[in-house]
Amino acid sequence: MRAEPKSLLSFDMPDTDLATWAPDGEFGILVTAFIGTSDSEASDAFEFTLCTPNWFADQMRGHLIKSGEHIMFMTRYDHAALVAYVNELIRTCDADTWEELGLQLCHLGQWEFEYRVSRRRHTPRAFDRRTF
Repeated sequence: MRAEPKSLLSFDMPDTDLATWAPDGEFGILVTAFIGTSDSEASDAFEFTLCTPNWFADQMRGHLIKSGEHIMFMTRYDHAALVAYVNELIRTCDADTWEELGLQLCHLGQWEFEYRVSRRRHTPRAFDRRTF
């Protein structure tokens, strides 16, 4: 089973097409990649923060440590480069089941259904949130 990109958008800017968006300076937005398979119109959401390194550095002010999980950096916004990069990441994923494919895609962004499978299969016991 192979993953296929369906769409890329930002709910931070619901009325803005990412293809024509032109940020003025540093930026940080939540992007949702809808990903499915070629044999279906269905898709799941995978979210990541897209930002410039300087925007992220600004978010670090007052914090000693901050997780970098599900963050993608761009030195400047280039929609074509973003789409090409995300699509290439998606197309490298291959698995026998959608669950396994979804877990591979979690490297791109937070999967909306990760909670259903990560605890019972792939999360080390030390990181299982139920133990904290």
